[in-house]
Amino acid sequence: MPTTLYPTSTRDGLTRVTIWCAYTSGIVSIFGIVFLVAFFSSFVGMLGVLNDIAVVIQHFLMIPIALGLHKILRPSRPSLSQVGLLLGLVGMLVVIVLQLLFMTGVLPYSQYIGLVTAGFMVVLGWFLVVRNLHQSTEIVPRSVALTVLAGLYFGYPLWAFSLGRRLRALDRD
Repeated sequence: MPTTLYPTSTRDGLTRVTIWCAYTSGIVSIFGIVFLVAFFSSFVGMLGVLNDIAVVIQHFLMIPIALGLHKILRPSRPSLSQVGLLLGLVGMLVVIVLQLLFMTGVLPYSQYIGLVTAGFMVVLGWFLVVRNLHQSTEIVPRSVALTVLAGLYFGYPLWAFSLGRRLRALDRD
């Protein structure tokens, strides 16, 4: 049986925001993935731009998720939780800034792609740390495959919806 290391209610404001951001970012991510697949199927430039916008919004909405999960999971391993939070915030902000620089034409694609890939890998590191922190709770999805796919973008909607559902279930306990 998992240890309870989290608030027993989602009446906590940050937890509510975390739930809302998990569901909303999951929905935004679905649109982004659809735009990305459509872009690579048709090479219609506007579809790529719509994907870029979705990535910015998704990562902006992930910031409260990182903060909320840090608050919830910190009691289990405070130092690792702090490292995870820093990884998450830095990675998410790097992805947001690089996407915006690319979208506005400040950063050419040849420079952008390597840098944003590094940013995504830092965010993937956050996903893995959060998964590691969940070992004594049932808040974060357990699947390593889903965690890695979430960090690589395509599995993110499933991860986010699962997280939102698990956090909402705290109210029913």
